[in-house]
Amino acid sequence: MNLTEIKTSIGQSGFTLNQLNEIAIILAEAKEMAAQTSLSVGSEVYIRNRFINVIQKSKKTKGIVEKINKTRALIKIVSEESWDNGWVRNSVYSVPYSMLESA
Repeated sequence: MNLTEIKTSIGQSGFTLNQLNEIAIILAEAKEMAAQTSLSVGSEVYIRNRFINVIQKSKKTKGIVEKINKTRALIKIVSEESWDNGWVRNSVYSVPYSMLESA
């Protein structure tokens, strides 16, 4: 099944709001597991800056994984333009997996 088929199925399913909320929780857990298995200490990642500025929510900041925890990873910021995105270069932040993607 591809993404288009999944979107169509969900749209035509008639799920209740509670059922859709449960699906959202399942998807969030799947994203965390995928991030945990694909990341390792020393990996380069991008942090999606969706919480920093609503207008610039598509901006990404580059970092390096310092430590992997259960729900978050410690990321050292290495991006040159990090200050513009709300991060301080060479600082370490605890970032949820939902905000990370492999570089």
